[in-house]
Amino acid sequence: MVTSAPFADALARRGYPDLAKEVYNNLINDPKSTSTKRAEGQYGLALLIYTDARVLAGERNEKRRSPMEEVLKRFDEADQAFAKFIQESASHPRNLDAKLTRGKLLQDKAEYVTRASS
Repeated sequence: MVTSAPFADALARRGYPDLAKEVYNNLINDPKSTSTKRAEGQYGLALLIYTDARVLAGERNEKRRSPMEEVLKRFDEADQAFAKFIQESASHPRNLDAKLTRGKLLQDKAEYVTRASS
């Protein structure tokens, strides 16, 4: 079942990240997918990981808060996913978006470290 990246994007926006992840993985792993569709899947997965890291970093409830190491690991996973997309998809239309998002990710990570360390 290969569908489109816009469909997966809509699933993620509407609060169904697990279904979006499944669609992105299908785009990446289907041998019939074009390189553009595989890149879209890769970019979508990077966004999902980044969103998850931001949610973990934003948790204020002491009982639900994840350990700092876990949150930093998630930010690092997102950074690696964007770096891979940027390297492998240099001519993709979303390459600049990925670079900008990666910069924002590094800023969010630094802000989290500052806030969590104080």
